[in-house]
Amino acid sequence: MNAGVVSLYGYINYGNRLQSYAVQQVLNKIGIDSKVIYIQNKHTDIREVAKRLYFTTPVMTITRPNKKSVLKYKRQRSFEKFNKTYISSCKYSTVHAIRGFDYYVLGSDQVWNPKRYNDIKRELFFLKFAKPDQKVCFAPSFGVSELPDKWKEYFRENLMSFPYLSVREKAGARIIRDLTGRDSEVLIDPTLMIKADDWRKIAKEPINVDTKCEYLLNYFIGEAPEKAIKGTEKLTKQYKLTKYDMFDINNEGLYTADPTEFLYLMDHASIIQTDSFHACVFAFLFGRPFLLYAREGKDDDMLSRIETLFQTFDLMRKFVGSGLENDLFECNYTTGYNRLIEEREKVYSFLKRSMNI
Repeated sequence: MNAGVVSLYGYINYGNRLQSYAVQQVLNKIGIDSKVIYIQNKHTDIREVAKRLYFTTPVMTITRPNKKSVLKYKRQRSFEKFNKTYISSCKYSTVHAIRGFDYYVLGSDQVWNPKRYNDIKRELFFLKFAKPDQKVCFAPSFGVSELPDKWKEYFRENLMSFPYLSVREKAGARIIRDLTGRDSEVLIDPTLMIKADDWRKIAKEPINVDTKCEYLLNYFIGEAPEKAIKGTEKLTKQYKLTKYDMFDINNEGLYTADPTEFLYLMDHASIIQTDSFHACVFAFLFGRPFLLYAREGKDDDMLSRIETLFQTFDLMRKFVGSGLENDLFECNYTTGYNRLIEEREKVYSFLKRSMNI
């Protein structure tokens, strides 16, 4: 059998790309060939978007792009290369042109977050082109704790078309229950389905970044909180750590790192500071010390999925501000690893049931 995978596609985001890779690996393990589906037109093509973002304004940028524009484009190209190497995909010009698969697997990532919707995504992310018995959801995320009122009826109607429902966070399960009266399984993110040693098989040491030194890795999608800035100063000085910021425009090796290099940097960091869900996932899988900070500067309800992750795997102490005692460099995740075995089996069981395997 085969399956078309529907998720957020083309984003320059490490978690997004690595979860797409993970979904295909999981499906392959249960005997399903898959391709990631994406809609390609002038509004969604990653290369066209990049050109509009980085090379169109101001006029001087066209003839002599500034440093940040050039590095953003190089970063985008490194993600393109990752896609071509590790993601098996197929493109369509419209949603209703999609066909040819036995099943369509939705997820993971924030495919049910209406803040991200346009006319294409609202149809794509409910698999409106597929028959109900072809629809499979693999831990999709709402990314919000509550749906806006204007979306509730649309979601209720379309959620009812799925024979089986799963979500990535407990808040999502509550949303589904309130809207439809149906129960849904809370499943782990696909990236957690891949063992650390298997992630290491595709990890690659980044060029022009010294990973032999002891370093603190900062990965903040929003603005770095003041507490994190102070924490960086303290940690680097007290423990003689080199500071690496993933979005440091002055460090090309970091700024243009592809997802395989991101994995390597996570795996070899002395400690990680972050506001990212997937950075927490990989710190946990690789057994690295880390600190999570509440996200700032972005309209993103991150804590609903972080809360589920931390409660499931006994990581709440790693959340700065939790009030729990935490040794900064402690990374004994044995309890979480034991639970992970059970959670992985839940995923396989759900997928096999959903696909009549």
